[in-house]
Amino acid sequence: LMRAWICDGALLVALNSSAFGDHVADWGRLLAEVGHHIAKAAALNGYMREEDAQATLRDAFVAGFGHVSPGASGHLRGRQQH
Repeated sequence: LMRAWICDGALLVALNSSAFGDHVADWGRLLAEVGHHIAKAAALNGYMREEDAQATLRDAFVAGFGHVSPGASGHLRGRQQH
């Protein structure tokens, strides 16, 4: 559904934008589930408590919507029939 990586200091993201159709809330649930895994990993690594990691992730997520990266761009590829 989604790939993310760092290249030359920039975050690059590729995703199957039509995976959930117009059910955008499903993307939110997917991101929340990923957040739970990240928080759990932070706790298991001893970086912080899981609850603190969740709060930090939530704050960063909300703050991230306040600005768009200057290098952010995007386009849709043609649909592929399988």
